[in-house]
Amino acid sequence: MKMNFEEYKRNLKENTCFAPGLDSINEALENLYSDMEPTSYKLFTPSTSLFGGISDLQGFSIYNSTSHKEHNHIISFGFSELYGDEHKFMRERSKFGYELTFRTTSIEEDEIEKILTAINNIYKYNKKSSIYLEENIFIDYRELIDEDSSIAGFIVTKDKELPSLDTIHGKVDFLQLHPIDCCTLSTLKSGKFKLEDIIEVLEEDNPLLICN
Repeated sequence: MKMNFEEYKRNLKENTCFAPGLDSINEALENLYSDMEPTSYKLFTPSTSLFGGISDLQGFSIYNSTSHKEHNHIISFGFSELYGDEHKFMRERSKFGYELTFRTTSIEEDEIEKILTAINNIYKYNKKSSIYLEENIFIDYRELIDEDSSIAGFIVTKDKELPSLDTIHGKVDFLQLHPIDCCTLSTLKSGKFKLEDIIEVLEEDNPLLICN
C-alpha cells in the first residue's frame, strides 16, 4: 500500500477500521493461498484480543497447506502494527518488525490451542522485555514463561513461503517457530553445535520445518 502522509491521515480520519498493516499481511497470504479461506480466523479490534487482554495478540489465521505435505500453517497478527496510527507511519520496522508462523500436522484442538498460547506468551514476553526475535536464534521457552511446559524450546527461522514485507508502517518479517526437545536445547546452550547446522540437518527431510 503506497500513500503519502496526507493520504494516510485522510484514510485514518475517514475510516474507523483503517488497518493498512493488516491489509498488507492479508495480501501476502492471498498471494500464497489464493482464494482459500483460513480454517480458523480470529481477529479483533485494537481494544480487544483473542485472549482477552490488551497485552495479548490480536489473533491468528490458520491455513490448510499442501506444501511438502498437508499441514496447518499458523500466522499471528499483532507483533507488527496492524491498525492506522499517524505516529507509526513509515518507520524502519513495524512494531516488533515481524509476525510469527508455525507449521503442524496436528488437527487436535488442544494441540493447536497450546501452540497459539505459546505464541501469545512470546508476544507478552517481547512486549515486557523489549527483546525482539530474529532469524537463526533459539528460545528456552520454559525459562521465558518461568514455569514448566511440555514445550522445551523453539528455534526461529525465516518462513520459506512468506517473504518480508515493506509496509506503510515499516518492515515485517515472517519468522517461523519450530519446537525442540530438551536434548537439542541443552546441546544449543552448550555451544557444541551451531544452530545453523542443526537447522540444516532438520531441513534435509523436512524443508518447511513442519512439526508432526
